[in-house]
Amino acid sequence: MSIYDFKCHKCDRIREDVTLPITHRSSERPMCCDTLMNYYITSAPQVVWKDPQIEPFKFSAVKGAPIVTSTRQRRDLMERNDLIDANDLYDPPSQTQQMKEQAKMQESIDAITPDAQQSEQLQAMGLDSPDN
Repeated sequence: MSIYDFKCHKCDRIREDVTLPITHRSSERPMCCDTLMNYYITSAPQVVWKDPQIEPFKFSAVKGAPIVTSTRQRRDLMERNDLIDANDLYDPPSQTQQMKEQAKMQESIDAITPDAQQSEQLQAMGLDSPDN
């Protein structure tokens, strides 16, 4: 759901904070003076950025370093002091690599899964229970 403001183009009446789904139809806008109201932008949205990864901390690896308050400040301190974060060394696998791993895993599962005849033999020996 999103919040919109509307203004009537005939009487200039403004309706603020109208809640509509993001995927609303044009016909779902409020009515005024027997016509649909137009979207009205009252002000730009206020955005306050707070780095989600960095909470202020003392950079203990460097003597006399300031308190780190941003990702950029952390990155600059790391570069200046020739330090590497272990998390920066990890390169997550690509989607292609993940699919190859899944295919290899499925091959391994298929290799140890008994076929129908083997399953019947195991059931006859009491070593496997039938699938329900």
